[in-house]
Amino acid sequence: MISGTPAAASPPVGEPCVYREMRTVEGGDTTVLAIDRSGRYQVGGTGRRESPDVIKARVVLWRDGTPHVGPEVDPYGGFAAVSTTGVAVGWAHENWQRHAVMYAYGQIIKLATPPDATQAEASAVNANGTVAGTAYGEPDIQRAVAWSPDGEVRVLATPPGFSHASATHIDTDGTVLGYAASGSSMPDRVRLVVWAPDGTPRVLPVAGAADPEPRMWPVDFRDGIVYGQHDNTYVRWDLEQDTATVIDTEGGSLMFANSRGSMVSFGGFGLHETVFVGGGVVRKLHNGHVGVSPLGLTDNDLVFGRSLAYMDCR
Repeated sequence: MISGTPAAASPPVGEPCVYREMRTVEGGDTTVLAIDRSGRYQVGGTGRRESPDVIKARVVLWRDGTPHVGPEVDPYGGFAAVSTTGVAVGWAHENWQRHAVMYAYGQIIKLATPPDATQAEASAVNANGTVAGTAYGEPDIQRAVAWSPDGEVRVLATPPGFSHASATHIDTDGTVLGYAASGSSMPDRVRLVVWAPDGTPRVLPVAGAADPEPRMWPVDFRDGIVYGQHDNTYVRWDLEQDTATVIDTEGGSLMFANSRGSMVSFGGFGLHETVFVGGGVVRKLHNGHVGVSPLGLTDNDLVFGRSLAYMDCR
């Protein structure tokens, strides 16, 4: 069933969220790359240029606000996600090839690449240690993949009618969210796909689009709720109830959403800037002097940015 959000007056503008700084580390430029949904963990890196041609970087994992510096990492790689248990995933380079990596127990672990692929990157990890991502190969191979907690890799089936797929998010039960597409450099058809824990794909229905085949992209995924977009329309799919609801951002773009329904939106709601929307009010993500460029939203309404700061919107 597809429904639309009833027209309503814009939420009132409340007080700005509270700006708070994170603890940094000495000896280099430090940045945050990904956060976990609970707000307990953040992962990033710290690095410095030792010569015109040499950059040294090390992983940094914040736990309960305290930064812990880990081993050396590829300065041209990165982390895309960190779980509620502090396991981070992303990618690094080796012999000019990108491969998926995990940071766990103080070590950088290389994840397996499927046999028919030459490169891979990890984009999501859940509390059980199941990882989702994308594998690439020649010619034009792009497949959604998942790694089990013990490191076994499997290719997730690309739905019929599509030529390639990618995995972007993973839920607590191992359900994977991503998209499938057909076409090459400019896909002519892109749809959201969820893969059940057993690997069965399900193409999500189009909702609120005039075009019967819009390009649809994932935004967020938590507790069986998928947020996605096509053109300038944002939709919330409830997988258990099998419903789709159009979200009214009042001219803004949806960046993140959490399990309680709070959102981070760019523009809209009468404000041409990035805002937090929750509890029936719109709140700015700066106090007139400092703020953050949002990197993620936790389930308890903390908005983290890359620049070692977050906004407390509780």
